[in-house]
Amino acid sequence: MRGQALLMLGRNQEALEAARKSEQMSHPVIRLWAVGLRAFVEGNRQECLAVAERLLSLKHLDLEGMYYLARQYARLGESRRALEVLGRAVDSGYYPYPALSADPWLEPLGGAPDWGAILARAEQRWLQARRTFQEAGGDEVLDVRAP
Repeated sequence: MRGQALLMLGRNQEALEAARKSEQMSHPVIRLWAVGLRAFVEGNRQECLAVAERLLSLKHLDLEGMYYLARQYARLGESRRALEVLGRAVDSGYYPYPALSADPWLEPLGGAPDWGAILARAEQRWLQARRTFQEAGGDEVLDVRAP
């Protein structure tokens, strides 16, 4: 995740170094994510897309991971695939609407017909989750005020 965060900050060289370091990790899934990030930063589109498809084929890929893959697809101009993956993540329970609606990497999806529907589903589910949290007294338990 360090490499991903650095990339989002525009610190590509540092992201590349972090990815290369993570490629040495023993855990095969972490290593695969690192290969994909390195390929993305290096501009190796084909390798990046191949790694993304391998990650999506994993039996236990987490929903946030799907979101990050959708972002990469969008950034690489693969809007159809980005929408498929993002829709799957939202429909499976990942719907951080404020992040989705403001993510600059998802901007290329703005003109796609499915984008509005996916964003609307995410917003509806996020609002329901927020209401449920507040009705259950979550604000008081955590001593916070939800926006």
